Order: sequence, then structure tokens, then C-alpha cells
Amino acid sequence: RYLPTAEEKAASSELMENIVQQDYAASRNLILIYENKNTQDIQLEITVTYYDENDNLLFLRNNYIWSCPAGGKAAAEVTLPYDKDYNDIPYSRYEVDTIARKTDPQYYTPNYGKDFQIKSNQGLQGGVIASIKNPTGKTFDSVELMCVYFKDGAAVGSIQLSRQGNIHSRTAELGYYVVRRRW
Repeated sequence: RYLPTAEEKAASSELMENIVQQDYAASRNLILIYENKNTQDIQLEITVTYYDENDNLLFLRNNYIWSCPAGGKAAAEVTLPYDKDYNDIPYSRYEVDTIARKTDPQYYTPNYGKDFQIKSNQGLQGGVIASIKNPTGKTFDSVELMCVYFKDGAAVGSIQLSRQGNIHSRTAELGYYVVRRRW
């Protein structure tokens, strides 16, 4: 794991003051939702540490959000603890450590996710159907979508989807995703 410098920690702390984090322990993963109230796009490096009932280190997982738009939201999934045979390992608590950085426009394009038009509803088979339209006039190589299921105000599951190809406003419709209910 990369350990940030004192300067990076200070810059991250300043950015994190304007980021709201919500975390939900679902049956298969930990779901983290970030709302960026900063005026610039940010990247997030996430480390989750799980502990057993004796407060011993049990499991460590990392994830990244490469771009969370200014004024927008982004989500990430982090695997729950498992053993070498992929069986669940019980844990008593977890800690989330997030390092925030300004997105460098030299290496990353601006995030246009908040400009997309997204409609979703429950489908006839109990899953979720989503329609995503690109009204920006720009062409994208790929689009990533994370669908988070909520029940009684808490996230209970999620699925990540991506669409590759020449995604532009002339074709507009990125497609319909049918997400089957697994929770």
C-alpha cells in the first residue's frame, strides 16, 4: 500500500472536508457512496481494514474511484473478508481510510457523469431497468455505471456495469441494463 506524504495528507484532509461518505455493509460487499461538494473533480483511494472480535487485523482491501465529479456522486464496492477458499470470514468492525486528490486534467478527462440523463425503475421481473442518455455532444470510449439497490433507506446490494464503444449524442441511448435481483 502506498503511504501518502505529509503534503498529500494535508491536501486530502482539505478536500475530504467537502466530501460526504456513506458506507453500507451489504451481504456480499461493503458499498461506499461519496458525494463531492468540492469545486473540482477528485480521485479517491480507498482502503478498508476489517477486524475480528479481538480487534486483530483480519483483512485489508483497496479500491479506487478515478473521477468523482464536482457536485456529483460516485460509488465503490469493497469485498467483505474471505479465506483462501473464498468462504466468508466473520468480522466485528471495519475502518475506511480515504485519500482524496484533485483529478489531474493532464491525465484524466473531466467527468461528465452528472450531465448524463439516467432513468431507472423496477422491471417486471423484479430487477432494475436503466436507460442512460448522453446529451453532452461529446463522444466517449466507455461509460461505467454502478447500480445500488436500496431497501428501507439502506444499500443492500450493488452491481457495476460498463459499456465500451463509440458513445456519442447521435446514438444517445447507451442501452438498457437489466439487473437481476440477488438480495
